[in-house]
Amino acid sequence: MMGRDLLSAAKKNWPDNIFLKSSEKSLSFKEADLFVSRLAEKLQSFGVTAGERIAFIPGFSIESVLLFFALIRAEAVPVLLNSRSSSRQVNDYLVRSGASVFITAKKGRVDLSEPVCKLCYLEDLFDHLQNAARLHAGSAAANAGLLLLFTSGTAGKPKGVFLDLNSLGLLAERSNKRSGFGENDCWILSLPFFHVGGLGILIRALVSGGAVFLPASNSAETLLSLIKAGAGNYISLVPEMLKRLIVLDHEKTVLKNLKCIMLGGAASDSGLLEQVLKNGLPVVTTYGMTETGSHVTALSLKEKGRHLETAGTPLEGIRIKIVDQEGCELSANQTGRIVVYADTLYYGLLSDDGSVIKRKEDFYKTNDRGSLDPDGYLRVDGRIDRVYISGGENVSCEYIEKMALEAGGIREAALIDVKDSKWGRSGVLFVVPDSASSFNVEHFQSALKAMLASYQYPQRIITIKTLPRTLAGKVDYECLKEQAGL
Repeated sequence: MMGRDLLSAAKKNWPDNIFLKSSEKSLSFKEADLFVSRLAEKLQSFGVTAGERIAFIPGFSIESVLLFFALIRAEAVPVLLNSRSSSRQVNDYLVRSGASVFITAKKGRVDLSEPVCKLCYLEDLFDHLQNAARLHAGSAAANAGLLLLFTSGTAGKPKGVFLDLNSLGLLAERSNKRSGFGENDCWILSLPFFHVGGLGILIRALVSGGAVFLPASNSAETLLSLIKAGAGNYISLVPEMLKRLIVLDHEKTVLKNLKCIMLGGAASDSGLLEQVLKNGLPVVTTYGMTETGSHVTALSLKEKGRHLETAGTPLEGIRIKIVDQEGCELSANQTGRIVVYADTLYYGLLSDDGSVIKRKEDFYKTNDRGSLDPDGYLRVDGRIDRVYISGGENVSCEYIEKMALEAGGIREAALIDVKDSKWGRSGVLFVVPDSASSFNVEHFQSALKAMLASYQYPQRIITIKTLPRTLAGKVDYECLKEQAGL
């Protein structure tokens, strides 16, 4: 069932509970609901209509959260874009999504010198908002409840995934049941909500009556300071950020003040897990992705550090299978493709023509390899396709290779991923210049940087005369690793 207005329900259940907090202000569910209605009315007065796709880049601000829920209440489809995207990528997302409006700050860093859709400035929407009229009755109930996120796909370009709030709400309730998050708790929004990990935090607060603290930034220093000040008792982190926080926590006492550290986005190395156990940190490992609406497995705080090498067990109502190449289910401790069965999976995918391809199956075949132990704990062993995770972001090798060729000056490109002590994995790009004597490395690097997000840019670029190939004519990536001594 779609059309569930989670904020309206939260206002009825916990009207005076604080929903959104920052260092400057706070809003109760009742106050946030009022602002959202006023902002939705203003969006409609600007010409936003039901079903229209409206794009924006969410920031760590109360205003961004209010805008998101106002778009939902105005029956529009929010298109949430990654703040780390290049201007070229933003334009591409706007075209592919069919967004008719892009809401941006007047001093935004994205340069849209040739905008592909109508621009609307965030400042204009919030200007004199207190005097805006209330949204007409009944509009919230008619809310379609869809939103669109982009995530890296195996085909080499980001995949558009439609999610619906009803499913997100149900999954959030199941997550809260496992983690214990409730109306007396506060979750620090350490992940941007253009990622499903950050979005899930907002939804968990709506279905529990809990609060969300929005930091000025998500730097390690800022987060540690907030934890020390007691700004929140729950936080979601990727392994690299947890490593930084452990180093900064000189007394090894600040992180212990948290009730729960939800860890996901990438595999955790044994060294980090040893630090977690040594310092007695309340870490809960998880597994999930955009297509599953956030995490679908998790440990429980009751396990007190046991099974940290796993991603926990499936949440209520969710089933995990491990299958072989033919799709046959494997036994315990056998490694194969991870398949998720759930009633909270993505609503549909964005087609090439901008329409919605609705999901037909009750399962999702991931591109991850893993196994289940006899007790049902999931171990994730890596990717099946040529996609690696760097700092919690999916990076497609094929996409980087394609962009390298478009950058010019080369005739071949091949990317391999290697271990990175900071980000988990990073890329090494091999290029074959059109002309070794005239190839301008700095010009090539500059062109490539303009085409990629920061997390996609290779750690190293190596120039070679020719790419090694197999007898079948395919690039021999293992040989490349040997040649580079990797």
